[in-house]
Amino acid sequence: MARSPLLTTDTGEGFSIDTIPFGFGEAGGKQAAALSALGDQVVQLESLATQGFLPGFEESIKMCSSYGGLNPLLKLGRDRLGELRLLLQDLLQVGSELDKDRTMLANIVHPIDDSNLHLPVYIGDYTDFYASKYHAERVGAMFRGKEQALQPNWRHLPVGYHGRSSSIVGSNRIINWPSGQVKGENGPVFQASEKVDFELEFGCITASGNSLGEPLSAEQTGDLIGGYVLVNDWSARDIQAWEYVPLGPFTSKNFATSVSPWIIHPDALEPFRVEGASPEVPLQTYLQQTGITHYDIKLEVWLKPAGLDEKVKICTSNTSHLYWTMEQMLAHQTVTGCNIRPGDLYASGTVSGPAPESRACMLEITENGSTPLKLPGGKLRSFLEPGDQIIMKGYAEKGDLRVDFGEVRGQIGE
Repeated sequence: MARSPLLTTDTGEGFSIDTIPFGFGEAGGKQAAALSALGDQVVQLESLATQGFLPGFEESIKMCSSYGGLNPLLKLGRDRLGELRLLLQDLLQVGSELDKDRTMLANIVHPIDDSNLHLPVYIGDYTDFYASKYHAERVGAMFRGKEQALQPNWRHLPVGYHGRSSSIVGSNRIINWPSGQVKGENGPVFQASEKVDFELEFGCITASGNSLGEPLSAEQTGDLIGGYVLVNDWSARDIQAWEYVPLGPFTSKNFATSVSPWIIHPDALEPFRVEGASPEVPLQTYLQQTGITHYDIKLEVWLKPAGLDEKVKICTSNTSHLYWTMEQMLAHQTVTGCNIRPGDLYASGTVSGPAPESRACMLEITENGSTPLKLPGGKLRSFLEPGDQIIMKGYAEKGDLRVDFGEVRGQIGE
């Protein structure tokens, strides 16, 4: 059904009324609190709740300020978050009760550009997966040769590792340049990384969980997902190449992971369901799924090189390229009885596709530095350099519908 939003922009860009994201931050000179957004404006949920516009959600919304994130709202569960999204959609339409109270509207709406957006939740745990076959095959061939590009287990289970929640940061942060051990001609050398990279990833934030000792199937774990975010898993590839055997990435990944400020509820993405890759081997029962399992979400990476005013699009990919679904990843997380909690972050790994333009990290784009990326002004990039800024964007479109993820930015420091 067509909706007429209260807030629009001259450019037509910004968050549509079909999106209604959830965020957390400071707006209008007030303390950090729960937010939503429409057009290029943020909407203060605590002020709306205080005035009685969000019945049943007042206490959870108020608790977000003292908690430092949206965790109290997430604990209500996926379905209740969906109800809040629908309530906000109704309120933010022309002719609504809020439309008739223009004084109230002016007090709770502020420009996004004047707001200070934080991480949307306090993240207690973080798992990063390796769910794109295109990425896994290319990187595996670089590190182990084409014959062993995919390890024997890869088609049978979602491979992942336990990341550091302590170094997860929000958008618009300076990322410190990492140093560590790298392989030298005569043994390991400690030095500043020479292969700092980004990784374009898709992530979910959980709204509820399971009990310790309670495994869940992929048909059950969708109910745990509170929403989706964009993730940049910064990496030091030369450190990674030396340390990853035999237990996988460690210090090469733990110096920073950037997460976008807005959580997009799964209900907003239902119109964008598409068929995904078919399993290439028989799957264990707990990983089997029915129905249409993937999303058609377009992803972009832009590089603003140090010393240049313009930014350059260096990747166009899509979440439909993922081999494993988020539900399967969560199911595998729980298979031994591991418990998931509200506010956990689960990321897909690099979302690369089959085409050259869908290679979603510098390691793939430049073939481990052997074919540097050509930039305006004759500049070249094998990997990132100090001062480079990476901007990731995501959106889904179908007819008049558009759901926007916003963007996540990060700049490499010295």
